[in-house]
Amino acid sequence: MEDLTILMVDDDEVDRLSLIRSVKKSTFNAKVDEAVNAKECMQCLEKKEYDLIFLDYLLPDKNGVDLLKDIRKVSQTVPVVLITSQTDDVIAAEVMKSGATDYLSK
Repeated sequence: MEDLTILMVDDDEVDRLSLIRSVKKSTFNAKVDEAVNAKECMQCLEKKEYDLIFLDYLLPDKNGVDLLKDIRKVSQTVPVVLITSQTDDVIAAEVMKSGATDYLSK
């Protein structure tokens, strides 16, 4: 089975490690790269293609919806799962309208 390449974009190290631990416990092989802000995310996307991106809603230099729009300019097809601690239905709708594949609550 081919390894999946996943990009985890979150400024909170504990949240990144938690998700990475969950991915490693899964039944598929995955290589996880990490970015702590929008700038690092876009730098990663310039260097490599990803099979999946987990994207935090609140980043220090840009919100997840705005970053998702930037990601969609580079790749229309990569699945992006937005992760948020916000449980507002308006935010969930905004996330999905912006091109997210899905969203998860922290």
